[in-house]
Amino acid sequence: MVRFWFVIACMVFSIAGIAQNASISAYFYKDYIIHGKDTIVCKIDENSLDKAKISYTLPGQPEKPKSIKSGDVSELKCRFVYKNLEVNGKKQLLKVMTEDVVSLYSTEKKGKTQISDEKKPTLATAEKAPSRSTFYINKDGNTIQLNNSNYKSVLKQTFVGNEALQTRVDEMDFEDLEFTLLNMVIRYNYGLANPEK
Repeated sequence: MVRFWFVIACMVFSIAGIAQNASISAYFYKDYIIHGKDTIVCKIDENSLDKAKISYTLPGQPEKPKSIKSGDVSELKCRFVYKNLEVNGKKQLLKVMTEDVVSLYSTEKKGKTQISDEKKPTLATAEKAPSRSTFYINKDGNTIQLNNSNYKSVLKQTFVGNEALQTRVDEMDFEDLEFTLLNMVIRYNYGLANPEK
């Protein structure tokens, strides 16, 4: 008789543990999508971020993926925060690097995988090209994409009043943006907030 009640108690506790674990994992989804006045707490498929529709799954329904048009999203978080901003009259979903008086956003173009032609497909080595970021800078509500032909003039207008950053812009190449632009924007914003330093 004692053994019977012991087995029943073990079954009850294991069922309660499974239910509690399911509710905890659903509660702690960290991704979200803000759409109009609604916030959807979900798990976002990161591979869909650069597509026309963003795929996501709701807590407790991982086998039923849903989608939403990327243009309908005002903000989402999937490891990073993304915002839908207007650039040259067109809405784009941009990753937030920093937001302040001068804000920095980016998109990332993923590198392509290249397979060697000399080897058999099963033994071929895959070489992946590095990802490349495209940067967007925002000051006074105007978001501008930086490219090889405009980055110096845009950055010089953005960093007006900071001689050290003006000099740095004169010396830098377009490829340097990948490694130094975020620090430059943070430094400029810090200088505006703390003028005596």
